[in-house]
Amino acid sequence: MTRKEVKSGTAFKQVSRDFSKKAIKKSLKKHAISHWSVQYPIAGSVASLFGALILADLAPAFLALSGIGFLGGCAFWSLKRFVKADSFEIEYVEKMQREIEKETEERRRHLAEELAEHNCEKGQVQLSQFQKEYESLVQLLQAKFNETEITYKRYHGIIQEVYLSGIDNLRKVAAALMSISEIDDEELQKRIEELEPRDTELAREEIKSLKERLGIREKQLAKAEKRMLENENALTQLNGIASNIADMDTGLDEGKVDMENSMADLIRVIGSLKQRIEMKTKTKS
Repeated sequence: MTRKEVKSGTAFKQVSRDFSKKAIKKSLKKHAISHWSVQYPIAGSVASLFGALILADLAPAFLALSGIGFLGGCAFWSLKRFVKADSFEIEYVEKMQREIEKETEERRRHLAEELAEHNCEKGQVQLSQFQKEYESLVQLLQAKFNETEITYKRYHGIIQEVYLSGIDNLRKVAAALMSISEIDDEELQKRIEELEPRDTELAREEIKSLKERLGIREKQLAKAEKRMLENENALTQLNGIASNIADMDTGLDEGKVDMENSMADLIRVIGSLKQRIEMKTKTKS
């Protein structure tokens, strides 16, 4: 496998991140119940119960320790689950944002090189459009929300994921173009024209093989065009979402509903861009 194939192939794993309220709450619950400050006291409580059963003479002491351990575990669980919930949610979202940011920059840099190498001007334009749309949406968020708010961070994270999904779709375009980079359609067509006057079995077989290669080239070009059309549709949807964000009043209850609806729209954009990539991956496996 060449270096280029690694960049456009499986080196960059597709990872989905969920910025929905439900996913964040689920992660918070898991964090609270699995934290060592909860697990250790509960484990100590259970061990003390066994001690009380085995050593009857010391049962009162073991039962007291068991009660203390259980209450301690519950206290720490409540602290993690409720008192420190906001700080965990912010840290959770910020962690996902950092991961996306790192992946996006690395993939964008490689992608720009590949699209230029294969003279894919439309793909280069789309890459630039996704970058500008991302920056525009972030500026809108900064105007509408405090950057320390969890709502801002959720929005920002989803927008980052949209940008990364657009890049991943363009990587598939680059991969399709790379797969046919050695197929020279003009040379193949020229060779076919040379062979057609020859009425021999060998000539007919060679013509068939050359036409199959031309067919492979056309098929991959069609796939690349379809992916770029998907990106155009995604960019159009992003324009509409940006307009909705600009119009929403974040201080009203109705504005909060609009925020969740806009986030859901952004997630649908991600889904539309990832769908074909995930379907292709499942088919291969």
